[in-house]
Amino acid sequence: MNTDGSVDSTVKINDSTTNGPVLNNNDFWGRSIANIGDLNNDGVNDIVVGAAGDDRCANNDNNCWDSGAIHIMFMNTDGSVDSTVEINDSTTNGPVIIATDNFGNSIENIGDLNGDGVNEIAVGAQKDDGSGTGRGAVYIMHMNTDGSIDSTVEINSSTTNGPTLSDEDYFGSSIANIGDLDGNGVDDIAVGAQRDDMDENGDDDGGTNRGALHILFLK
Repeated sequence: MNTDGSVDSTVKINDSTTNGPVLNNNDFWGRSIANIGDLNNDGVNDIVVGAAGDDRCANNDNNCWDSGAIHIMFMNTDGSVDSTVEINDSTTNGPVIIATDNFGNSIENIGDLNGDGVNEIAVGAQKDDGSGTGRGAVYIMHMNTDGSIDSTVEINSSTTNGPTLSDEDYFGSSIANIGDLDGNGVDDIAVGAQRDDMDENGDDDGGTNRGALHILFLK
């Protein structure tokens, strides 16, 4: 971008890009994008891109439609791609996801949560069934500098101190880093649940698909 908001140049990245993502029809790559900072310490910020419709399975059993995936993309200064790492259900220390979870429908950089010098990411899976049909989940992923995963923590309605959800709430439909709200030295996040029906008393009569926002104070 130029200082007046005009565009100086554009580089398109897709599955024909050298060192770019490997994609199939209906992967919906680009559904979400986040700047994750300079993950590999080469002086260039890197990005993560969601493909919520990705169908690839750990065992290639063809029963993982729309399970989802994300791609860590190590960038060059000219907008070309140096390398790409795909994270899906077969990734070591990665998420446990199944068909229709839509992992990668939302992504956010949540800073260096564990103090190891590498930014972590939060990834939404709005149709995750782990705690009830379509209730949704957010995966906190502790990253390594090469784009691999050190560890993953799933947050859903069964998580201690986590959100109260009902079926089809779609928790994880959006995620935002809201900074260190409570002053404990760790950034907190806001997570959308676009189909939440619950009222202030926790009853499912708050109105059809009105939605809700959950503020999560992280450790």
